[in-house]
Order: sequence, then structure tokens, then C-alpha cells
Amino acid sequence: MAAADLVQVVTVRTGSTTPSVDDLLDLLDSSEKRHAHQLGSPHRHASFVTGRAAARLVLGRKLGLAPEDVPIAEGPHGKPVLTVSAPHFNLSHTEGLIAVAVRDEGPIGIDVETTRRGTPRPGVLRRTLTEAERQALDVLSPAAARSAFLHAWCRKEAYAKGLSAGLALDFRTIQVGWDDAVTVGDPPWEVRPLILPPPHVGAVAATGGGWLVKTEALRW
Repeated sequence: MAAADLVQVVTVRTGSTTPSVDDLLDLLDSSEKRHAHQLGSPHRHASFVTGRAAARLVLGRKLGLAPEDVPIAEGPHGKPVLTVSAPHFNLSHTEGLIAVAVRDEGPIGIDVETTRRGTPRPGVLRRTLTEAERQALDVLSPAAARSAFLHAWCRKEAYAKGLSAGLALDFRTIQVGWDDAVTVGDPPWEVRPLILPPPHVGAVAATGGGWLVKTEALRW
């Protein structure tokens, strides 16, 4: 029997139990450390360091390497990639949470967001949603519309990150909705919601179909 196509999603809580940024910086390689020091704000610096450190912990355990020895390089649009052929991984972080998706075969994208984000402005909706999605959003209550937009945003971000497209992908051309799993693109990608404890929501995208998702939490 063939092995299952498994997408492993590892979540890492951040906050008072997170090691200090200085300690986590020791897990990064020299190029990541240079990039971290070039970031202007303390928040961006800390976010980058904690995200990369978490990814290195997850990948190091899978590859049997020390976190600082995991061979990560910068791919298209700044997407971190492994310099070995497998596994594939993607990283997302938001207030209070980091998520790392790992897959042995085929590209993967993930996005997580906090529901504490403010209500999107009309201009953001126009630049992000298809006409059909905007019309569906219009009939919802303000709270439901805010939640639906956040789920749609996570799906589109996960798909774009999996493609390594970054902001070059026009979100207005991608119909994903915010309820069940959907298939988009050619070749097809499946985009699914992630079940996360409040106040976080997320989505994962991967090529093909029939893959399984295993979610687990990682302690620092």
C-alpha cells in the first residue's frame, strides 16, 4: 500500500513562554541573522526571528539535524525553501501563533491570521475578492462578513504562497469562498480551512487532492 500524502501542520504558540529573541537568534544561519538585523522595527525583527527559529526546530526534528544546520535559502519573493529536494515547507505567523506546514512530495502553502484584526476597508475588499465573493459578503451581518473575509484571505494567501507568487497573484481572479474546501488553478490545487483554536484561523493549500492533514502543537 502506498504511503499517504501527508501534510504536517505544526503550530507554535508565542507569548510569555517564548524564548528571548536573542536566544532564538542563535538558531538562525548567518544570512538570516543579517536580514533580521536589517529589519527596521523591533516587532518585525522579533517576528522574523521567531518564525524562522520555529521552522528550523520543526524541520530539524524531521531531518535529524540541529536547527542551525537546516539548509534554508531564500526562494522566489523571499519564500524560505530547503536546498535539498524534500521535504517542502511553508511558514506563516501572526499575533500569538506560528504555523509550519511540511510535505514530503509537492509544494505547500499555509496562512494563519488572528481574528483580532480590524474590519477590512472597502478598498481592500475590492483588491482581494472576486465580484461573486463581494456579492456574497454583502448579504452577511458585519460580524459574519468580517469572519468570512478573513477565511477567504487565508485561503488566497496560502495558495499564493504555495505558488511562490507573492503579491504578483491577482486575488480578484481566485474564487475560494470561505466555507468548504475548494479546488483552484491549473494544475489543480486544493485549498482547505485549518481548524485552529480561537482567536486564530488559517488555511492550507497543496497540489493535487486526497492528501491528509495532521496538526500538532510544538513546545519551545
